[in-house]
Amino acid sequence: SFFTGRGPDFHAYFLPSIIIFFLLIGYGIMHGIARLKAKAWIALPFLFVLSLVPILLNFSQNCGRHDTDARKYGIALLEWLPEKAILLTENTNDYFILTYLKEIETIKDVDIFYTPLFKEAWYRERLVSSGFHWEAPLTPLSFTRASSREVFYTPGAGISLPVGNLAPHGPLFRIVMDGEPLEKNCLTLPQPVREQGKKRYAYLYARFGEFYFGQKDYPAAIAAFEQAKEYDPSNPAIYHNLALLYRKLNNLGKAALNEEAAQRLGFQK
Repeated sequence: SFFTGRGPDFHAYFLPSIIIFFLLIGYGIMHGIARLKAKAWIALPFLFVLSLVPILLNFSQNCGRHDTDARKYGIALLEWLPEKAILLTENTNDYFILTYLKEIETIKDVDIFYTPLFKEAWYRERLVSSGFHWEAPLTPLSFTRASSREVFYTPGAGISLPVGNLAPHGPLFRIVMDGEPLEKNCLTLPQPVREQGKKRYAYLYARFGEFYFGQKDYPAAIAAFEQAKEYDPSNPAIYHNLALLYRKLNNLGKAALNEEAAQRLGFQK
């Protein structure tokens, strides 16, 4: 997410930069106070009040009190997971939300693994100690082949598995090994309230748009990206993808409108 600018928590990755920025500001303020010497106490109340201004101005937008969007999203994912299922995810949001619901609220007995850590020896050792085995190298597909349980998948910034090994299953993908035919995917999710929750849903629908694009099911891909656009109408990449898809269907009018919107919002290839 840091490099691609994707994901609903992208701005959180700027936290280290913000901390360094305020440390530099603090150094400058302390230097000014040192120059004031004996009269420094006069500036302290003013500086204290000034430091509260950004917090007060942004409190309603950033306060997480009563924000249940993430929990509702996680429960919606868990509802589509059978008991004893395994979820392989490349998405940090999905991993942390679902791990919390599993470990703290113990809503459902499933196993959740973060696939970017498959390349780490300590993580593979942890899997072996938990009773999992596979034929090397460890990948989502080799893990699935060796498992007798149903395995599901959620992508990260993009779908990294072959679309032929994926079958849509509600808000998830089920990993399949025999190219079984796709069933119609009916997806109903609770409506988010906050902007962060809406971007999480836009991200989810965009991944389904990417999947159907890989399957060359362009009408289904358009439907998914249109849904993503409703949740995040300021995302230029969604409009660009819609322009490509409408062009595939020779709907040049809608392709032009979406490409124009993408450029207006600052899309860069």
